[in-house]
Amino acid sequence: AWAYMFGVIVQTLCTALYIVLQKKYIFLKRESRWRDYPVNVTAWAYMFGAMFMVLSSPAAGVFQSCTDVGAWDFPNGAVLSLIYAVVIVSTICYLLLTWANMIISSSVVVSFWPFQTLVALILSFVLLGNKLANIQYLFCIMIVAGLMLVIWSNYREEQLDSQPKYITLNASADDVDERSSLSSSSSTHRYDTIS
Repeated sequence: AWAYMFGVIVQTLCTALYIVLQKKYIFLKRESRWRDYPVNVTAWAYMFGAMFMVLSSPAAGVFQSCTDVGAWDFPNGAVLSLIYAVVIVSTICYLLLTWANMIISSSVVVSFWPFQTLVALILSFVLLGNKLANIQYLFCIMIVAGLMLVIWSNYREEQLDSQPKYITLNASADDVDERSSLSSSSSTHRYDTIS
């Protein structure tokens, strides 16, 4: 069980790293030729992913065939599920993630991933009739609250970034006269802009 958890943690870290590096090196650079074509970024990512899967499949196949002979049986009814998983879930999902990463903050893009769990819980309740445990209701509330906090934080950060920043000196006229009489040279007061 620990090996599976380790695999999920590594997958989560790699995907988060993919989103952050994509934002930093592709979409935040004005001279990047990939910036206008996010579908190309997704295509290249899928090409390298497919290459690594082809390279790692023989090792997994040897291990799996030694332990379970029927692991490679492919039922005919699974074709539609496989097409859905490859085309809709993988390709379109990563294309939309890349497009969203181009427009909004990486933290907002990644914060929507736990929302998938909430949607899966709701769909399993509505479509499959699964009952939700009390702890699942609590987790749903926590997911929505966390998502709202990340979106609000990003909104506040954008508001603060859009405001001009100035350093101002709050000195009254009496303070300026008093300081100028104490100093032998004339002093000038200047307002600087923070860049």
